[in-house]
Amino acid sequence: MRSDLEHHIICGKNLNFTVIARSGGHSSESYSIGNRDCTLIVDPRYMNKLIIDTSTQTAKIRPGVTLNTLFYSLSEQGFAFPSGECSTIGVGIMMNGGLGGLMRKFGTSSDNLYDAQIVLANRTIVDH
Repeated sequence: MRSDLEHHIICGKNLNFTVIARSGGHSSESYSIGNRDCTLIVDPRYMNKLIIDTSTQTAKIRPGVTLNTLFYSLSEQGFAFPSGECSTIGVGIMMNGGLGGLMRKFGTSSDNLYDAQIVLANRTIVDH
């Protein structure tokens, strides 16, 4: 059974639309707001589950989680995470580095990324 997200991505691909992930709407190039015709914006804000495992010091983070939610949830457990300064953007920033105040001591967000599962438009899951 396909999810709604899969249906939307397949529909966009079949109609030859550009498919863009919103991930907080933070984009200097306006990619996440569909600034051109025939653009399908996938908004993951309701895919916002966050599970923190204190014993392994890891977290499972869905794409709709914002940095604000991540930082607050981690701080409640006594943890911090190096990332950007704009708290309203999505955790997709981790894929491009995630530069912030803690990076001098702990590196960038992407330096601290243990594993990622990425779903491509052709429904292939890439696991890194």
